[in-house]
Amino acid sequence: MWDNGPNETYNSDAYKNELRETSHNPAKVGRNIGDTDAVFAKGGKIHEADYYVPLLAHASMEPMVTSLNSKTGK
Repeated sequence: MWDNGPNETYNSDAYKNELRETSHNPAKVGRNIGDTDAVFAKGGKIHEADYYVPLLAHASMEPMVTSLNSKTGK
């Protein structure tokens, strides 16, 4: 019997929502140059967008091939 393992209950919609929610949380500042709050306070247009690419198995470690050597014909 096939066993899907610990990822059997994986849900890509739930994962997508988790990524979106996480990306809108405050992040750790790696480098702070300038005063963005002051610039945004001056007004102007702010454009925001979320971009998402589905989870893909794009770098498999095993070769994607199968071979069979059947000497008995079965």
